[in-house]
Amino acid sequence: MSDDITRRTAVKALGAGLLAGGSVPFFHVQSYGQNQATKVSLTLPFTIHGSYTGFIVARELGYWRDRGVEVEVSRGYGALDVIKKLLLGRFNYGDSSFESVIQAAASEGLDAVGIGLHMQVSPLAIFTLNKSGIKQPKDLEGKVLGAAPMYGDWLFFPAFAKKTGIDRSKITVRFLDGSVRAQTLLNGGVDALTGYYNLDAPMLWTAGGDIHIML
Repeated sequence: MSDDITRRTAVKALGAGLLAGGSVPFFHVQSYGQNQATKVSLTLPFTIHGSYTGFIVARELGYWRDRGVEVEVSRGYGALDVIKKLLLGRFNYGDSSFESVIQAAASEGLDAVGIGLHMQVSPLAIFTLNKSGIKQPKDLEGKVLGAAPMYGDWLFFPAFAKKTGIDRSKITVRFLDGSVRAQTLLNGGVDALTGYYNLDAPMLWTAGGDIHIML
């Protein structure tokens, strides 16, 4: 890798990725099974769930160690927060979404670049209850939309609204803490919810929600 790349913050984008701190160089392991593995830290954007099975399996079965890397995996508190903590030196690598990388680079001037994917289809989605009758993007007008401001799904919503012809001035946005998003939709506190299919759909289904999903 060039010196320019090793100095920059690298972000492997979720379905969309993984972040790497500039203080940790991209390394090439010349021989497998070396005695001293390189210790690095990785933060996920949320709590550990099924989508991150690969990271945990790679660690537990020694795939990373066989390649000279010992990885500590931690939970996160939002895709954009991952990038900020990475640049503060809290972690060497982090998983985030491409929309968060774009936001960090374009709006906040943070030095972030996407270097790869680990999901083949974007999990970004809008969730509603079937009984609400909200089936199409334009149906969101006149309704209350719940979102977590630090999550990548909300950062991408303006582009989604523009593409689908939604008049954002006709939508009331209610910002929610990540821990109560699903329950707020189920309780009727919001009419719709921005989120991730892989994260939110299982929570909503497990809680008995009869949901409609717009990817």
